[in-house]
Amino acid sequence: MGMLRIKLEEAKKENEILKAMLNQVNEHCTTFQNRILFEMQQHQLSASSSSPRNNNNHHDSQVIKFDLNFVLINDSI
Repeated sequence: MGMLRIKLEEAKKENEILKAMLNQVNEHCTTFQNRILFEMQQHQLSASSSSPRNNNNHHDSQVIKFDLNFVLINDSI
């Protein structure tokens, strides 16, 4: 019985370490996704200011923003 408790405690400790690692990876992934979103928005802004204005540029940037936000929300569930 004592050996089982030791193994269970070892498994619990390993589980806590793995949870912490997963949380860190998730935080880094979210940071990376936010950075990508920012860079895409900056690219859209610079592209729309250097080319003739039309309604499609504004619409495209809204679609990109929505798609990335959808990914960010779904990844955190």
